Amino acid sequence: MPTVFPKGQLALYVLIFALVYTGLIAAIDYLQLNSSSSFSVVEIFLEATLCLYACIAIGGLKALTKKHPQTTTSALMRYVLLIGGPSALSFVILALAITLLGMSDALQIQATYLVLGVVSGLIFFILATLFGLSLPGALREPKDTIGEAFQRGKRQASFTLPRLLFFMAPFSVAAFALSVAAAATGLFGAAPAGTMIFSPNELLVTFIVKLLTGMALVAFAAIIMAAFQKDEEERLAETG
Repeated sequence: MPTVFPKGQLALYVLIFALVYTGLIAAIDYLQLNSSSSFSVVEIFLEATLCLYACIAIGGLKALTKKHPQTTTSALMRYVLLIGGPSALSFVILALAITLLGMSDALQIQATYLVLGVVSGLIFFILATLFGLSLPGALREPKDTIGEAFQRGKRQASFTLPRLLFFMAPFSVAAFALSVAAAATGLFGAAPAGTMIFSPNELLVTFIVKLLTGMALVAFAAIIMAAFQKDEEERLAETG
């Protein structure tokens, strides 16, 4: 871990993440593409990329990843397949189950979104605790396996989970609460006729929400890098 935390670099990563996400939303909306499902996959990859860059910056791993470029792809796919993807998929599965069970009429849209969002968030934090350390593992060691990463996550769960809840969760909750509040209160307003479906207010809220999401992902990267270093030190102490 570097002695100087790269705050400026990480802030730039977060800003680019929010701008790219909002820009894609605006472009998709302007072209009037039906992208609700396909864009969710893009969103997960955007999150994974931000988390990856944050881990590299915080861990000072730029030289190592240049030497072993395959590790960046491995870490990226671990986030997508083990953390981001399953948590997003859980939201879709639960929404589909509610529709198939005929519960959609009995529940308000906002309440349904709130419940599903909370459940999906909890699943994310569980998966992040168990598999989060697989990301720095892949970056630091090309031969690191999922099984080894899982055992590492279990060993450091008591270190990782409280920090995720107290340092990452506030940003995630704020982003989620803002998006729900904006939709429930009509803050988005209406877009001018003949332009975009999304109003400028909605794009602004989207940008702020993604800024908060980016901060949460940077916090996540810092936590798992610290947990990985702690696990390495404990393993060295045991063998020494």
